Formats: sequence, C-alpha cells, structure tokens
Amino acid sequence: MGYQLHLLRFRKKRQAKSRSNPLGTIGFLLAAVVSVLASAGVIYGVSLYTEITEDLPSPQELEVLLDPISGSLLEPSRILDRDGVRVLWRFDNPAIAVRRYSAITDGETIFFSEVPEDLILATLAAVDPDYFQRSDSFWVNILDGGEDPFPEILVKELLLWQELDHPYYQIRTHLLADQVIATYGREKILEWYLNSAYYGNQIYGVAQAAEFYFGKDLGDLNLGESAMLAAAAIFPALNPQDAPVAARENQAEVLEHMAEAGFLSSGEADRAARARLIYADPESDDDLSPPAFVSYVLAEAGESIPEERLLRGGLDIISTLNGELQDALTCTLEIMRQRVYEQDLQLGSGCEAARLLPRYSGPYLELNDPLEMDLVVYDPFTGELLGMVGVTESGDSASLDKPRDPGTLITPYLYLNSFTQGFEPASLVWDIPLPERDLTFTDLHPTTNREEEFLGPVNMRTALVNDLLSPAEQLLDTQGSPRFRSTLGLFGFSIPAGTNLTSLSATENSPLKMTDLLQGFGVFVNRGYLKGRAVDATGLEIKPVGILHIEDQAGLDYSQNNYLLEKKVINEELAYLVNHVLSDKEAWLDPQTSDVFRIGRPAGVKTGYVPGGQSGWVIGYTPQIVVGAWTGGLAPEVERIGIDPVEISADLWRAVTQYVSQDFKAEEWEMPPGIITQDVCYPSGDLPTEFCPRIVREVFIQGNEPLGLDGLYQALEVNRETGLLASVFTPAAQIEERVYLNVPPLADTWAETAGIEVPPVLFDLQDANQDDDALRLTTPDNLSFVRGRVRISGSIPEEGFVSARLQYGIGLNPRSWLQIGEDITSPAENRSLGTWDTSDLAEGIYALQLVVIQESQQIQKRSLIVSVDNTPPEFVLVTDLFDGKITFQKGEDLLLEVQFTNPAEIEEVDFFMNDTLLASRRISPFIVPWQLVLGSHDLVVRALDQAGNKAELSVEFSVIQ
Repeated sequence: MGYQLHLLRFRKKRQAKSRSNPLGTIGFLLAAVVSVLASAGVIYGVSLYTEITEDLPSPQELEVLLDPISGSLLEPSRILDRDGVRVLWRFDNPAIAVRRYSAITDGETIFFSEVPEDLILATLAAVDPDYFQRSDSFWVNILDGGEDPFPEILVKELLLWQELDHPYYQIRTHLLADQVIATYGREKILEWYLNSAYYGNQIYGVAQAAEFYFGKDLGDLNLGESAMLAAAAIFPALNPQDAPVAARENQAEVLEHMAEAGFLSSGEADRAARARLIYADPESDDDLSPPAFVSYVLAEAGESIPEERLLRGGLDIISTLNGELQDALTCTLEIMRQRVYEQDLQLGSGCEAARLLPRYSGPYLELNDPLEMDLVVYDPFTGELLGMVGVTESGDSASLDKPRDPGTLITPYLYLNSFTQGFEPASLVWDIPLPERDLTFTDLHPTTNREEEFLGPVNMRTALVNDLLSPAEQLLDTQGSPRFRSTLGLFGFSIPAGTNLTSLSATENSPLKMTDLLQGFGVFVNRGYLKGRAVDATGLEIKPVGILHIEDQAGLDYSQNNYLLEKKVINEELAYLVNHVLSDKEAWLDPQTSDVFRIGRPAGVKTGYVPGGQSGWVIGYTPQIVVGAWTGGLAPEVERIGIDPVEISADLWRAVTQYVSQDFKAEEWEMPPGIITQDVCYPSGDLPTEFCPRIVREVFIQGNEPLGLDGLYQALEVNRETGLLASVFTPAAQIEERVYLNVPPLADTWAETAGIEVPPVLFDLQDANQDDDALRLTTPDNLSFVRGRVRISGSIPEEGFVSARLQYGIGLNPRSWLQIGEDITSPAENRSLGTWDTSDLAEGIYALQLVVIQESQQIQKRSLIVSVDNTPPEFVLVTDLFDGKITFQKGEDLLLEVQFTNPAEIEEVDFFMNDTLLASRRISPFIVPWQLVLGSHDLVVRALDQAGNKAELSVEFSVIQ
C-alpha cells in the first residue's frame, strides 16, 4: 500500500508543474495546428472551437457546489410554500440529520484522516483503477481512445446536466473535464466524487452512506464495508438495504478488481468478501414516506430539471402550496381518520378547519381496516394547486398521482354534451329500468337507500344532481363513447387511447387523476376557460400548476417549460347552466344530503359514486375556489357494514370549503347575457298547461327556450263506464275528463310496474241510437270513406218537429262544429237532407251530425263517422319489364304486380292487357299472372279506393324472341 501511495504522491508533484495555465495543453496544441493550417482552415478551426466552447461552464462552479463549508450540494433540495419561506419537504433521508463533507486531500497529496485508505482504493477499483496514471491532457486521452471517468462524472452530473441534447455534448464534457483536472487536480476531483456520489435511499455522500448502512463514522469502515459502498455508488438501486444479495455480489466484484489492480492480495480480497457485514437497523418505511404533494411537485419540476439533479441537492422548489392551508388540510384529515376509527379526538387549537366537520354518524372501521383519504384545493383562475394532502389508515401520506375510477363524477360532461345540442336543464329524461342491460336498481341509483322505485319522467337537472344513471346511460348510448371521450379530453382529462366508455355503471371506468378532475370542474368556475401550465409548447395538454419557480442558493432561476396558458373550452352560457344545476340544493331528492352541501353561499357540488362502494368522491366549488375530497381503499368486505365513502368525502369537502371560503365574499353565479329564465312544466320542460302538476322557473340559453305546450300530461274525454275514448256516440252523461301521463314506448314496462294508467287508444264507437228507425242518417255509411260533394240523406219524424241542421266536426269527438247548408225546415222520410262539399277539407276523420230541435225544446242528435279522402290512389308497378323488352320463354308467366301507399283503402284494382280485362283484385297483394305472348303489348292498371277516387297506370312493352 505504501509503495502505491508514494507513487501517487510523486505523480501529483510532477504534474503540478504543468498546471499553471488551465488550457495550457489545449492552447499549445491548437497553436501548433494553427501554424500549419492554411488561413481558411484557421478561420474554420477557430470558428468551430468557439462554437464548441460557447457558454461552457466554469470549473469554479464545482467549488461553489462542493465547498466543504458553504457548498450548495451539502444542503438537500427543498420544496417551499408559495411565499418561499416555509420548508414543506426536504429531499433527503430522514435518518440523516445533516450532510457532512469528508476531506481526503490538502491540495498537495492524499491523506486519510477522515476517509479510510481501503475506501479510496475500493472506489478507484470500482470506477477507474488507472485514474492517477492517466495523462492530464485532453488530447492525449482522446488519442488513447479512453475516458476519464471521475472528472467526467462530475462534469456530466453537476455542470452539463442541462446539455444532454447539445450537438457537442461529448466533446464539451471532455474539454471541461480537462479544465477541472488542470484547475483542481485529481485528488480534489476524487474527494468531490466521494462527497457527491449517490448511494441509494436518498443518501448522497460517502459519510452519510457509512452512517445509514452501517451506523458508523466514515473513518471506522473496514475493507468489506468500503467495497460495499464503492459498489453502491455504481449501482445505487442495488444497495445493501434494498437488494442485499445483489449488493454482496457487487461487493465481491469490487474486491476482485482491487486484487487485480494490486491494491490488495487475493487472500485479503477473499477474506473480505466472506466476512460478515453488520448493517445498521433500517429506518421504518413510515419515516421515508413523503407527503402526498411531493410526487406531483417533483414530476412537474422534472420537466425543467432532471430528477437526478433535483434530488442531489442545492435547489429550492417554490411551490404553489399555501403552508397554512396545508396544515389545515392535514389536521382535518387526521381528525376525520380518528373519527372513522372511533379513536380519541384531539382537536388542537390550531385546527380550525376540523372544527367545521359535521358530526360523523356512520359505522366505524376496525384499526386494521384499510382506508385512504385525499384533499386538494385548486384555484381555477390561476390554475394553481393551493393544497394537496393525503392520508392512510395508519396516518401515513398517500399519493395523489394515482389515477382512480371517477365513477359518476364525470356525468356533468355527458349532460354538457346534451346542452350543446339544444337540450336544457329542464329537458325531459326517463328514469326507467334498462332490461337490455344487466344493471340492478342499485346500480342505476347509487345515491338512494329508498325502495326499488324508478321515478319515471324527470328533468335533466334532477337526473344529474341525484346521479340517476338510467337517463345518463341512455344519453351515453345516444351520444356514443367517442364523443364523450373527446369532451373529457377537452377538459384536460387524460383518457387512454382506445378507451371505450360505454357505461357509467361499469365495474371499472377509465381512471383519472384527482388533480385533473379538479381542473376540469374549474372550467365551470372560470366561465368556460381552462387555465394551467402547458406540458409542452404545443399547448395541447394543460395541467394544474404546482410550481412557481425553481432556484439555487444564489437565486438563479432554473424554471423551464413553464408555459402558462388559458384556453376557451366552452362558452360561458354552457358553464352557467352547469353551475346553476350543480348549485341547486332544492333539486336533491334526499334532504339530508342536500343539507350537507348547504354552506351559506352558492356552491356547485358533484358526488362521485364508484361501483363496488369501496371509494367515493365529492368535488365542489364556489365562484372563487375548487375543493375535492376522495375516500377509498376500503376492503370489499366493509361494504356490508354500511361505510359510505361519499359521506366521508362530503363531510371533508364541507369543512374545507367553509374554511377556505372565510376570506372570500359570498357571490352568486353571474348570469351571462345569453341566459333567460322562463316558467315551464315539470318534468317536461315545455310551456305549462292547466293540467301541468308542477310549474318551475328554469334557465335557458336564449333561443332554446320552449315554444310548445306540455304534452306529457294529456287530458282526454273518456266513457267512464267503458274506459274508451269518448266519441260522438258516447252519451254526455257518461263522459268525463281524465288527465293521463303520456308514456313513450320505451317506458311502457316502467308504467305497467308502477301502476300508471295508460291513456286509452280505442274510441267508444257503439251507437246507442242505431236501432231508432224514426230519426236516422242513412247515407253516407258509418265508418265509410267519402270524397268531393257528399249527398247526405236520412229521416226526420214529423212529431214535435221545429227545425233541424246538419253539421260536421274534426275527429271522433269534435270540440267544435260547422253547419252544412241551411237549416232544415221540414220533416223528411229517407230523402236528401243536404250536400257536404269536402273538396277543400284536409283529409282525415270527421264526425257528421244531424241535430233536431223539437217543440219541447229537446234536442235530438244522430251521428256517424266518415273519413274524407280526396286523393287518388298512389301506386307503382313493381314488375321488372326490362326497359320494355322481355325475352319470350314458352310456357312462362309474367307476374304483374302493383304496390300502393295505403293498400287498406283500396276498393278494387283492375288489370287490362291490350284493352282486355285480365283480372280484378280487392285485397293485397295485387298480383295477376300473364302468360307471355310474342309482340307489342299495352298494360293498363286502374285502381279505385273506398272514397271513389280513381287512378290509372299505363305501360307499353314488347315480348321478343
């Protein structure tokens, strides 16, 4: 050993004479080249050299980073609050109180007062056994084809970490390494390497590694321990705590390299490799668990600075987090955790937010039952995250970066799609069973504990607020998964490509991050604008802001890629509709739930029920702030005891929202100019009628307000005895008006189950006076078709006769009548009573009535029903005549066929061939066979309908050989 160290010292003194100029070697060689090259080559060489060395860091920066007293890398990187005052987290191993610097050289030679000789030699063997034999000349090393690992590691990791994509990165590394050697010498470089190397488990510097892994001062390490740490510096993940087997293998390899380099004998290496190592007791994982916000902040900071450089130390990340708010969220979660586990409640004097928690009335968990709770506060106008806290059942921090099933939390974006298509919060939807899907009543009504009773017709407002998923599933079927996924993407949600959002009641939906969800709801607060940081210069992806800037101890700002962006996602009218609905506490069907969300100011709230009941969300917002709460991680078996994660989340949301809103003025949602209000019928959303059961005032985007009257509730006159629709034949004493719910076919099953009386569709057509021969109408026939001028005949008895008149009305039970001709002034016996001109009437069903006034002032009526049809039959020839030429085939028939638009109204169809009647048909199908005959032919088809209208079709064709 002594001989080797003597050799190292000799080489050190010999090389010191050539280091008076840091660039001496390079300058000398360049000068030689310049003297030989032509002037053009000189200019090119100087230009290239200038380009290569432009903005090359100074070697002195290493001294600033690694100075034994004030070096910035001796301090761990930190996350500070938004004021840059309070430290929220240190990126260091909590087991190490302070980073200590260990010297191995006095600038002239190596000494081992602090660092064992074995550690020096083990480090050399692991990295570069020939380190002290290498030339200090960059050009010599290049010509030798080798690298100089120790100085290049320092240069790459500490000076050029921002230049990985520089076109001359490798040559700049070599040049700067040569300058570092020339300036500080190889001994100092080795000392800096040992004090900055990463050994795994957030341990930087060899002194800290000795303390953490072996519980020793650096000077007390033996040969085996030294080799172990030298190996860990090369493979930090394979350290003795996390990978003890691999670490021992790497230790043996380092010892073998030491023997090969002549640093020790093979026997010494073998004994050290077999010697037992005694490790320090590892710190519990709890001590290493970072707060919930750390991973998010670190990921965002990693977009500007590589994570390895951040964790090495010396940098301050000024976050967007409010320190006081962090404390409030933390203590609120802790108090709620204690309540859920029925532990002693310790409300500290500084935990004001926790005092706002409602009384917990749910079932309790056992101490070993899993549980996670998260809270996030977001400013939608700056895009900044103001508070991020998560906790588990043991009180440890939880990660907020893990995507989770949003459940019903995303239904507002489904209804938003409908609003863009002209629907409104007042629009009608149906809460009914979906027999084509395997979904239970509970699947479709996650918010309710009532008996299995579908509500039938509701408006979109009620369906959205109460998570009635049957209407939502129907809307999703109509809109389609691609459009829904596209809308979610507009709001900043990362939906994996190919995700098929086909059901909101599925056991697992596409997981989303909590921070993204809050950002999405923030769009509604910010009147349709999404504010945040662009992940890249394209601005296609925007995320919430977690960092204000990053700086070193000298105040130099390292923040990069910090593109703050605001883009319009929806118009403010649509945002207002969503806010108005989610803020409507009167729309809640459960008053108890509604009361939880009443916080003394306008607040939009959305619950998120997740299938399985193991997690649940509440995200809500005021006109100033967005607050999200998530409770989950529950074991499947705890569902049976009735733990409601949404209830826990609701209590957390209420307390935190009230706390953060204390300094805000209570404000209403500002109504945009394009919004109007109007009274409508609930739940149809149409204009009220006298039969509407409930009138409500609703909001509409101007132009989408209803124009038609409510048709959901329909008043019909029926025969109280038969239940049939009243007609002109129904006695007046038996007619009553009933109001029916007009149920569409898709809701027939629900109506039948719910006992809803279906409006009748058949009319009472039984004429009670049909056997009275004295007063009667004889023509036209009852239930016949009529056209043009219709002769009306009948009989009117002479006894008591004063006058009579003919009248007609629209429909089977007209509300009004029009007189036909003049009054009838004399009795009649089976003769003409008048003529009714139907030529200008709309086609349809009409009632004809004979009204007779008698001397006793009694009125007698006789009625019949006819259908007015003044349109000739419409029909087409469907037989293919092959463009008028048919090939003759002996013995073959040609099927002549016509089809009518209304075949039921056809009285007769005649088929003529060459003026000869082939056949007549009265019922469908209207087909006549004709045996093929060579020659030219003229086909004529004449149709007569029941009203007497006629139509004719003529076709000429030939049968050819």
